[in-house]
Amino acid sequence: MKFHITLLGILCLFACARRAATPGIQLISRDAQGLLSLEADGEGYLRAGAEKDVKQRVLKRILYDGIAHNEISAVRLPMIDRSKLSSNQMDALDNLLSGDEIDRFFTEVNWLTNPVWVPNVKKLQRYKLTLNYDLFRRELETKGVIRKFGF
Repeated sequence: MKFHITLLGILCLFACARRAATPGIQLISRDAQGLLSLEADGEGYLRAGAEKDVKQRVLKRILYDGIAHNEISAVRLPMIDRSKLSSNQMDALDNLLSGDEIDRFFTEVNWLTNPVWVPNVKKLQRYKLTLNYDLFRRELETKGVIRKFGF
């Protein structure tokens, strides 16, 4: 009996424990021109770092995981399977995602929350983004990362 009470107490502690917030991505809408409206979290020491982080997170999520949405099927499934990429494709993808080239895929980036930026402290910042999904997909096709009808 004592064992069951102790086990129940431990389970309650784990269930009630505060979990760290993980940055999330939420798909809002898609228009006819191929623009996706999203809300996402970025993390960084400065606003510019958080903005770059949120852009990379959104693109990586679309590439590797997909974003669940009931009505928009274009990004529901991942665009590529990382295990099937060649080393040249991985290099092209890394260069695309790490450089300043990713800025051209986003037509709008606005922050929704305004934290106080303190030096040497990472902040989680919420953004509203508009991604040109069709341009991003064409660029991946041009770089040879994906084929026109999938990976």
